[in-house]
Amino acid sequence: MSAPLQGIKVIELAQAVAGPFAGRILADLGADVIKVEPPAGDLVRDLARVKYEDFSAMFNHANAGKRSICLDLKTVIGKVLALSLCRGADVVLENSTPGAMQRAGLDYATLSTVNPGLIYASVSSYGQTGRHSRYVGADPVGQAISGMVYMTGERSGTPYFATTGIADTSTASHAAIAILAALLRRSRTAEGCHLDVSMCDVMLFMDCCNAPVAAALNGTSRLQPSGPHNATVSPFGIFACSDGHVLIEAWGEGEDSLWGRLCAMMGRRELIGDRRFRTNALRVEHRSEVTAIVEEWLRPRSKDEAMAALYEARVVAAPVLSPDEAVTHPIYQGRETVQQLDDRSGAVIGAIAAPYRSTGWDSRLVLAPQQGADTYAVIQEWLGLRPDELDRLAASGAFGTGDPVDVPG
Repeated sequence: MSAPLQGIKVIELAQAVAGPFAGRILADLGADVIKVEPPAGDLVRDLARVKYEDFSAMFNHANAGKRSICLDLKTVIGKVLALSLCRGADVVLENSTPGAMQRAGLDYATLSTVNPGLIYASVSSYGQTGRHSRYVGADPVGQAISGMVYMTGERSGTPYFATTGIADTSTASHAAIAILAALLRRSRTAEGCHLDVSMCDVMLFMDCCNAPVAAALNGTSRLQPSGPHNATVSPFGIFACSDGHVLIEAWGEGEDSLWGRLCAMMGRRELIGDRRFRTNALRVEHRSEVTAIVEEWLRPRSKDEAMAALYEARVVAAPVLSPDEAVTHPIYQGRETVQQLDDRSGAVIGAIAAPYRSTGWDSRLVLAPQQGADTYAVIQEWLGLRPDELDRLAASGAFGTGDPVDVPG
């Protein structure tokens, strides 16, 4: 079964995570994603390097399923080759500082004159316009400037940012959505377009709880961080048990509500009609008492014991797992979300598959490419150059000064 983006050609002029992860999503959906790397390689190839390949686990996660070529865009011939490849692409994806692609002659205005149907996606921290667009950013910037870091902190303590790369991957996901929509539009109109995807915009949009309230009240809501508990629902937060923590969310009124089921499971049915806890608003008012009651039940129980009872009672709950525990958890093992693959040296590597399943096409996890491994093959395939012409390009420095790539055939 053919993947939905089979035949779509993508040139990725991106590094780190936000841009490349958008390319990885397109590759998962069947697109031929050509990652154009500088001679020094992508910025995160060596970050937290793992022993079984020439790249880090972080790089592998953002670049699985692509092909890699090396081009030195600081040389004239490198820029000419990049321009020639973009001429035949359906999508160009870049995450440079605004203005960098224009200086390289690879901006949308230039490329659209030779490829009118091109979908050109620019991913950045602050967007392509406005006075902040010239500033550099990274994942924590999106978290901090959107209000997320503030709301995850304690009322009287230091705020915390998430170390999961949530801003990078959320921005990448929205970039991929926009690219898919642009491809659908092009199929109807034959027109290309320039997509401007800002991490700061994405992170504000992704907040479905606090930012909409602040926006509706024109920033006068005086929202405060609530630490490990949700500010508007009780009980809803992180609770301690004998060997760790669990998350519990139990709102509603009456015996068949989540709150009612939780009370019955704890053997405390009398709490359902207690005047202090009858409604969610009252439970928020008496949050410390509610938390103490729930943790009194949890304290002698392990996470596994607590979760077995919570699942049986059909209460919204989950164990708080470390990354090590998560990747070996039965939910991910059962869905084959974490897969074991053989790398090119024969070693076994664990990797995380795309989070969607389809009856319409087969999804197959493929490792990230070695740096420049496909340079000759892609240029030969896309531009029709002969091996001797490729050799002359390599000698001219178009591919950088790193290890020579293999000539196919």
